[in-house]
Amino acid sequence: MKAKQLKTVLLVISLFLFSLAAKASNKTDSLYTIAMKSSIQRMDTLNGFEDIQLCRMIFERIHQMYPNDWLSLYYVIYSDLKSFYHNPSHLNSRKLLEESGEKLKLLKKYKNGNMSEILTLEGYYYMALVMSDPSKYGPKYSKNVITAYEKAMELDKNNPRPICLLAFFEQKLPKMLQSKRNPKIQHDKAKELFVEEVKDSILPHWGEFYLKQIKFDD
Repeated sequence: MKAKQLKTVLLVISLFLFSLAAKASNKTDSLYTIAMKSSIQRMDTLNGFEDIQLCRMIFERIHQMYPNDWLSLYYVIYSDLKSFYHNPSHLNSRKLLEESGEKLKLLKKYKNGNMSEILTLEGYYYMALVMSDPSKYGPKYSKNVITAYEKAMELDKNNPRPICLLAFFEQKLPKMLQSKRNPKIQHDKAKELFVEEVKDSILPHWGEFYLKQIKFDD
């Protein structure tokens, strides 16, 4: 069996076993944490569109079992956006963006959610829309990207994702639309915060990749 096929089989088996275990176990909190950690660690290593979508199925299944949990829904949306960024021209990419927008509306209603992370994900979604058709959606949604990231930064100054992603996005804007934020300072601040994050947590810790995409004069 090829490595890719084996990975797919393992993902499906994981989903099946989690479903069975969740029904049989009384230790739901422990099971939830184990399932989330395992799925997030796997997601951190995936780059293939189909593999990401299979992992997404696990997050969706977890959310079905824990409908009041904002994190599992967060990762469903993140999985779809990661799939889009990996392959924007994929046949299903447009559908994923549409579904992400609808799910984000639901996620923002969760009272127990981390709003800084949720708004960062919203900015990431609008950034994907701009990327999908820059001439059409750039003028329409660029402000949404900036607003979402800025609000996320205001809510949590120690969240590296909105700092990093906003610096990455702003450098692609015309000079007249860029803020006076220094990209080198933003880069270094986000880099330091990423180092301090706990990588094996079920809380969001993605985004470090974009540090390498931020350009500034030495």
